[in-house]
Amino acid sequence: NYTVNSTDPDESVTNEVNTAFAVVGTDLQITDSNGTLSVPLASIGSDDQTITDFSYDDTTNVLTITLEDGNTATVNLAELSETVVAGTGAITVTDDGNGNYTVNSTDPDESVTNEVNTAFEVSGGNLAITDSNGTLNVPLTDLDSEVTQVVTTGNTIATHDSASGTSTDILETVTTLSQATTTGIITYTNEAGANQTANVISSDTNNSISVGTDGGAYYNSFVKAMGKVNANGSTNKPPLNATVTKLGTGQYQINLTPAMADANYIIQLTVLDSNGAGNDDYDISYNTQLPGSFIVEVGDNDNGGSNRANRDFEFMFLVLNY
Repeated sequence: NYTVNSTDPDESVTNEVNTAFAVVGTDLQITDSNGTLSVPLASIGSDDQTITDFSYDDTTNVLTITLEDGNTATVNLAELSETVVAGTGAITVTDDGNGNYTVNSTDPDESVTNEVNTAFEVSGGNLAITDSNGTLNVPLTDLDSEVTQVVTTGNTIATHDSASGTSTDILETVTTLSQATTTGIITYTNEAGANQTANVISSDTNNSISVGTDGGAYYNSFVKAMGKVNANGSTNKPPLNATVTKLGTGQYQINLTPAMADANYIIQLTVLDSNGAGNDDYDISYNTQLPGSFIVEVGDNDNGGSNRANRDFEFMFLVLNY
């Protein structure tokens, strides 16, 4: 068994600490449970001094500060100084020592125009450049140029004349394009002499296109003539390769232009429907077929009750040949 004894009569932990520490009037005071103790501020003292010298020496570039008790400090400002270096050309700069700079020009007329070029031209056999100091020349022969002709044969498209008087023709290679009049095949020959061909006419079976006399594609149509004829023999649209002559009632002559090679061509005829009005048994036929013409007759058969009677009536014709 253990017994703990205290010699602190009140056994308090708060009455042994400082409770205040402040400047009161001219004293610095500290307080605890036992009371207050004071120290005059005058006894503590201070370093309140007056600056007696604050100057800059522009010769040594040194800044000096001195206090009344005699303490002195200096700062060397030499690294912050500026140095003006005089130029060797037309422009110089001077410093008066107080931070003022003067820029001087040694160009007597201070003109910006008499230092520029005033002419640049070909003069005689020279290339000349002129300024206020005079004229300088370079012979054109020193500027001579040359052309190497790579193509040795072909068409001349230009000529190069050098300064030395040498003349060289500029040639281009020759290509050709031709067409065979018998086959229609087009042949292109390039600069290297290689041929490329293109067929104009197909070799397919039953192709109706043939080679013309000039080698181009030629289509000989089976339709040689056609037209639409009014009852009075006139046409609202000119017939193809034909003209029409009215010979009499219901008789029309078709003239072929140009004429056929023989009279063995095909004739197709169509008459307008009468819609059952009046004479309604119209018939159309051809006769007198010649290489250059044929006759068309239009009439009413009267349903077979009598001979056909010619009538003026609208019809169409088509002529084919192969």
